[in-house]
Amino acid sequence: MGKYSVVTTGNDISVVCEGVFTMEDASGYVEEFKKAAAQVNPATSHLVLDGSELRVSSQEMVGMLTNIIAMYKDMGFQDITMDLGKSAVVKMQIRRLAKEAGLTQFKLL
Repeated sequence: MGKYSVVTTGNDISVVCEGVFTMEDASGYVEEFKKAAAQVNPATSHLVLDGSELRVSSQEMVGMLTNIIAMYKDMGFQDITMDLGKSAVVKMQIRRLAKEAGLTQFKLL
């Protein structure tokens, strides 16, 4: 089961995600993230994603994760920082999904 928190501070959004997400977790996250994004101007805000405690996602979740990454791009976020911790596998998975979603402008820590 995955956990997440979404916090808006000024014109910035900070997200913390950890564990392994289910479809229900991901759907709840998308709903909460959209509410937070409505409070900022994505073109000028900084989106900070802390996934340092994320685990590798199952194959059944890949489509949903790709859609979430595409959502960031489609909303117009230009300044995105992702911290994916030390897991090389998680970093590789997110890089691949970001490429598939067309998200090329992000900093990966």
